[in-house]
Formats: sequence, C-alpha cells, structure tokens
Amino acid sequence: MKVSEYADQRHAFDGVAGLVLSQDEVRECFLVAARFYAAHGAIRALAQYGPTDPDATDWLPTLAPTGLVVSDCTYMPEGRIGDLPAGPVALDTDLTNGEASLICPLGNLYCERANALRLEASRAMGVEFYGRSVSEIAGAIVEAEAGMNRAAFVAQAITVY
Repeated sequence: MKVSEYADQRHAFDGVAGLVLSQDEVRECFLVAARFYAAHGAIRALAQYGPTDPDATDWLPTLAPTGLVVSDCTYMPEGRIGDLPAGPVALDTDLTNGEASLICPLGNLYCERANALRLEASRAMGVEFYGRSVSEIAGAIVEAEAGMNRAAFVAQAITVY
C-alpha cells in the first residue's frame, strides 16, 4: 500500500471519532513519518535496483570490492552512511508491511499531536478538551523517534574468517 492509503485509513477510522484534522493534514503527518523513517532505513520501493525474487537480499547495503559501502545505490566512504539523504519519499511511495509497521505508529502519533494542538487552541472558545495533552504525546514521539534508528536498521550478514 502507499503512504497516502495508510493515511486515508487513519482519517476514515478516526474521522468519526473526534479527529479534527483534514485528510490532507493526516497525509502530511504520515509523509513526515515516512521521511523520518527513510532517514534511518532504506525504503524498498525507492531502491534504484530491486530484487526480482521477494526473498532476495540484493537490495540490502553490501560491501563493494573497493572497500566502499554501497547504500541507496551510491558509493560512500565507510562511516558516512548516516549522511545520506532520505530520498524522494512521497505520498505515492509503496511501503512493505515491515516498513508500514514502523511508519504508521509514528504517523499516528504525529496526527494525535496535531489534533491535540488544535483542540488545546480551541479551549479559549469554550470547546472541552479530550484525549492526551500535547506534552504527553511529545514524550511518546521522542521515544518512538529514538527507537527508529534501531528498528529500521538493516544490514546484510557477513562472515569474518
């Protein structure tokens, strides 16, 4: 499924249960989450070369014969992998189930924070606030973002003789 389809599911599910964000705002939250994920792990659909066999691992970063590391199809000196750009993540980017299992919870947190910001701002007009506060959600976002680098990391297994 695409990033936009996951966002649309979230909007359709929570749109009747108190979500005050528009569909475009929910899509933006999921796009930001996908871009954050792409900064820590490769999105399979964005690889310039992909496996023809779903069980293949040729899309994983590997060591090149020259001693340089291949990551996102670009030769980089070793130790500079974290400096790679996130790539062209867009709403029509396809996600695997594994990628979506990490991106969607973060996207949900971003939506919850945006929703809480809007609801807290409406208190001045007499609207009763419900749900977690922005500061509570911010703590959950910090935890989710801090764990993303470990959860999104993929490397090909190598044998050292």
